[in-house]
Amino acid sequence: MGHYKQMGKFNAASSHKKGSRATDSIEKYIQMIRTRYIPLKYKFVFVLLLIVFGACSAFFYSSYQTTYQDKKLFIRELNMANLDAALSAITFELRVRIDDLQSVVRRIYVNEVLNKNSGGKPYFQSLSSPLGEEVLGVSFYRLGTSGEYERIHRYMNPKKIAGIPSDVLDKIESAHPPAQMGAPKDEEISFFNRSLSADSSTDGFPVLTIVLQAIFADARIEKLMVAIDLQQDFLRRILQRSEVSEVFLVSEASGLISHSLLGSTIRYAGKTFNHPILQRISSGTGVSESLELDVNGESYLCNLASTGFKGLYIVSQTEKRKAFLALQTLIHRSLMAATIIAWFVVLLGILFAGRLTKNIRKLTEAAHEVGKGNLEIRSKIRSNDEMRVLGKTFDNMISRIVTLLEESREKGRMEHELQTAKLVQTSLLQPPQIQNHSVEVVGYYSPMSECGGDLWDGWLREDKLSLVVADATGHGAAAAIATAVAKSSIETLNAIYGNQDLDCPQTLAAFNYIMHASCKGAVVMSMSMVQLDLRTGRLTICSAGHEAPIRQPAKRGRSPRKRRPGHAPFSPEYLKVKTTGERLGFAPDSRYEPVSYQLDPGDTVLLYTDGITEAPNAGGREWGESSLRRHLSKNWDQPLAVIRDRLSEGIHAHIKEVGQNDDITFVLLRWMPKETTIEPAPPVTRTA
Repeated sequence: MGHYKQMGKFNAASSHKKGSRATDSIEKYIQMIRTRYIPLKYKFVFVLLLIVFGACSAFFYSSYQTTYQDKKLFIRELNMANLDAALSAITFELRVRIDDLQSVVRRIYVNEVLNKNSGGKPYFQSLSSPLGEEVLGVSFYRLGTSGEYERIHRYMNPKKIAGIPSDVLDKIESAHPPAQMGAPKDEEISFFNRSLSADSSTDGFPVLTIVLQAIFADARIEKLMVAIDLQQDFLRRILQRSEVSEVFLVSEASGLISHSLLGSTIRYAGKTFNHPILQRISSGTGVSESLELDVNGESYLCNLASTGFKGLYIVSQTEKRKAFLALQTLIHRSLMAATIIAWFVVLLGILFAGRLTKNIRKLTEAAHEVGKGNLEIRSKIRSNDEMRVLGKTFDNMISRIVTLLEESREKGRMEHELQTAKLVQTSLLQPPQIQNHSVEVVGYYSPMSECGGDLWDGWLREDKLSLVVADATGHGAAAAIATAVAKSSIETLNAIYGNQDLDCPQTLAAFNYIMHASCKGAVVMSMSMVQLDLRTGRLTICSAGHEAPIRQPAKRGRSPRKRRPGHAPFSPEYLKVKTTGERLGFAPDSRYEPVSYQLDPGDTVLLYTDGITEAPNAGGREWGESSLRRHLSKNWDQPLAVIRDRLSEGIHAHIKEVGQNDDITFVLLRWMPKETTIEPAPPVTRTA
């Protein structure tokens, strides 16, 4: 009993687990629908189904087109064979009968019309053709004074009178009067369908009327219209030989003459036969062997041939739907087979897609774990195809991400240190505050990165102003250290030799010694130093491999140059030294030679680094010394702060697309003794 209880509990637990799994699966599919997430295996099945469907469609379409064209050609050839056979038989039968009728009609005319012998002789019994069994009667018509044909005599075949009503010819003429037929032209033969419909006194039967123009010459010449009515069973027997298509005779003038179906022959007797083939014959565009026409909403394959009698054609037609019935059956069966194949492919795809996408699912789950921050996960893909390579690549990518994160942390630490170094450098390299009524100094400094390698500084001792502009090699921390050493050197020298008057060569030699001792030649620095005597305007320059300063004169004793509007009357000029010394820190015993210039009141001097002249634009063209001198010349009479702003605007407008690739530093100096003003430029002299 206890065993059964345990089994019951086990079954209940299994049922609960199955129900839970089913619920989880349903929720999973609902979530897929909501998020529009489609697993790869279903996409694989869908693509496989598309391939199979496309291949089957292409195969069936190609097979259908080939079979369709072959079937169509076969039907047309079969119709042409039936048509040729019917054409030969009908042409022969009509020729034989018409030849016999022409001889008999003359005898009837002489005996019955001229000689008034209406004894009902059996004129057709002696003929070899079966006319004696087919002719109903012969009617002679003469054109009356009213313009209409009037019957002058009628001959009835005595053998047929016994088998049909005596008034059959009257019924034919009443139903289809001669006026409907019209008179044929000379030597032409016309054919008319004057079949009778069934009524209370007689059954319907087909009647063929042959109308010909006859000229009789005896005592007098007389032109008559002769209508011979005969049963057209012989035509129907020929037309019914084809078991594949409908064959019928049509006349361009009178419509349907005879049809393989008796009902059609009687129905269209004396009525309009609205068949597209007659419209094409009348328009002259349809006389060809094979046509595809729409008849009463159905498509037909038609073949057409002339019988040799004017306006009389034989037509065979096959309904396209019935002709291709076997092909349609083949198509339906093929579609059923394709559907079965498609379902089979879907089932196989579902069975194998799970196994094929198993490794992809593992890779997806590993990617989800990485997204959650678990960088210890690995793909664990076991395969002998491309998925193994993909798994190894994924694992390598995770390892690389870990490395990059560590490098990023290290980079962040270094950036923090660089920011600290920048703060320290900014604190050390504070621009000097020079205030004197005889001189104006304005500087500009823009580093390329956090730590720059350019430096400018100045100090004023009694009536002598000293300015330096320096550019350390390279960028970043090394260049920043060099500028810090140079700044410290300046502060140290000023502190030690504050009461002594050091000239430019001595100062540069001291800077060079300190730089070499500190950097051991690993980092060097170019520097330009000027000293201005504020009382006399005497300017002394020393260069340690640096760019020469530029002076913009305010006035001269000589005549001003011819200038463009808005430019200074005197060109800027370089203040060059005879010998440029080695850069600071290159060798411990470098020597520097000074050169002196006399400034005029209002003259402006520019000291700069190569970050200005060598600044490239997007096309690689440098800003250049000419642009620098042009901007200085255009703003020569402006305050130094305005000149500084316009120079910086011009440089940054030139490099705005590529950005700054070097530190940019320059200093503007203007000597302005007491009661000195900048005279306005003389007017521009224009020559013709």
